[in-house]
Amino acid sequence: MATALAIHAIAGAVASAQDAPLEPAPRVELGLEGEWPDALRLAVRADLDAALRAQGLELVHAEDGAERVVATVRVTAPSDGAPACLVRIDDVITGKHVERAIDLTRVPSDGWSVAIAAGADELLRASWAELAIADAPPPAIEPPPAVEAYVEQRVVAPIVDERLAAALSPTLPRPALSLGARGAVEGYLGGLTLVGGDLTVRLYLAERVGLELGLGARVGLDEESARGVVRSWMLGGELGPVFLLVSAPSPVRLEAFVVARAGWLSFEADANGGSLARDDAGAVVMARAGLRAALAIDRSELGVALGLGVPILGREARDDRGVVVGLTGLEIHAALSFALEVLP
Repeated sequence: MATALAIHAIAGAVASAQDAPLEPAPRVELGLEGEWPDALRLAVRADLDAALRAQGLELVHAEDGAERVVATVRVTAPSDGAPACLVRIDDVITGKHVERAIDLTRVPSDGWSVAIAAGADELLRASWAELAIADAPPPAIEPPPAVEAYVEQRVVAPIVDERLAAALSPTLPRPALSLGARGAVEGYLGGLTLVGGDLTVRLYLAERVGLELGLGARVGLDEESARGVVRSWMLGGELGPVFLLVSAPSPVRLEAFVVARAGWLSFEADANGGSLARDDAGAVVMARAGLRAALAIDRSELGVALGLGVPILGREARDDRGVVVGLTGLEIHAALSFALEVLP
């Protein structure tokens, strides 16, 4: 019983939908002025009719005096001696009159109808684009739903797609070469904390990939013990790729980096009375990765970076009781940078 009632309700809804009158399609008049070859006249009408019909519009002849006309398209005839035509739109909805010349010099004669129909469709789109502007003057008449759909599909949607693609596709920061400086602090689980700075050079090799070189110095925080004080300093540099992750239309960018850092680390000991002091120095190598957020202002850029690192070749300061401090264990580093773009 319930199934029968459901079937009856569905059948009734279908019948009502079939009985409801369809919204008549808005009409666009086409007037061809001048001497047109019969084949070209028919081809232009067919091509423009196909373009408009796909958008829910109906093409009619200007001489028919049809109703529901929302625009009139008038096209002057081209000729072999003057392969060009003038397309004019009389827009009933916006009350505007727009026109453009279509140059057919470089178009094969068998493609003239397509070029003319495409030009008329573009000009009609340009005239109705005003309907998508919030603060545009009110239309002369209320746009039919089919025209509003035409504007949505042919005007609004392409603009939205273009802006969305631009937002999701990072672009190469310009210029591609920048010089900069940064201040950094690095802490190791082995107890060593280094503070210093680098001079940097960055070169973008592709749209999203760059290469950065940094050279600089670090000074370690003094490590005190009952037997004396250990001071440290380091000279070194790093090299590695930079990957651009986000580059929105706003000036904010997000980058990831993976670098190898190498340097010369020196420990200098000052012993207390009764203890012996011995300096030590040697090479150190670290691998690092992290993220960097940057704010571009004109040709300059201010950034902050955070990341982790692992010593591949570390070094420790020892006394007779064991390790006092060392560049060992997990590294946590942070940096504040400033860069200036110098080459286009």
